[in-house]
Amino acid sequence: MSDNKESLIRNAIQQVKNRFEEIRRSNYNPNTKGYNYEKICKEFFEIYLGSLYEFHIRASVVDYEGKYNVVFKQGENEFDVVATYKTAIPKIVLEVGDSKFIPLDAVAFIAEIEQTLDKNRLKKDLEKFKKLSTLPVSRDRIGTLIWKSRKGDKWKEKFIKEDVPIPKISIYYERKINEQSLTKTLNSYKGYWDAIVLVKDEILLLNPDSVLNYGFKSDQIIHKKDSLPIPIRVLTVNFFINSLLSEAEMENVSAGDSFVIK
Repeated sequence: MSDNKESLIRNAIQQVKNRFEEIRRSNYNPNTKGYNYEKICKEFFEIYLGSLYEFHIRASVVDYEGKYNVVFKQGENEFDVVATYKTAIPKIVLEVGDSKFIPLDAVAFIAEIEQTLDKNRLKKDLEKFKKLSTLPVSRDRIGTLIWKSRKGDKWKEKFIKEDVPIPKISIYYERKINEQSLTKTLNSYKGYWDAIVLVKDEILLLNPDSVLNYGFKSDQIIHKKDSLPIPIRVLTVNFFINSLLSEAEMENVSAGDSFVIK
């Protein structure tokens, strides 16, 4: 029975790998810099996570206080793939010409994607994540955290009302960086990334302090009342009120555009 279980797991993992390579072969164009890998990952995510999230390529994230204008240089708040909750209320995607803007409160996770990882690329991505971490997220966008800790056979519950961290993930198909340099750089940015995926090497690096690690701890479990694994509702109303009504200037726009924000 154990052999059958292990065989099923191996086959399932191999099937996922094969599916990614199929998508890569059908989409990859060496003459199109960067964009193909974003499309590849978006399509892969949609197959396995599409029932929970919507995925956007090269979308800019904006916080409800408008601090992104100060933290990021123009266009720097654009990320390769932005996953948003399907349960966001109201569901806001601001389309202005070819640009797309998404409220940070609606975001489930963010991914930066490149074909090749080197030291400069890694630092650049981690610097963006560091800046992203300074943007405010509404404390009431999802709900109440329930933290359970176990001591022996006894469990204790602690209710925490706080903003929910947004996972930041970097995905690279191949790498040109040694282990020592990779480890040193990741440690220097320890509070600003959640996962690093090296596809060709079949390596997943998880930050030990990341929210993604909660589910892997044997003695601690974190979950959300009415929230995990997919929140019943994700409120973006603070962004709507602060950014659209009090700070934004609305203009008539052409068909296909949603809003113009100045």
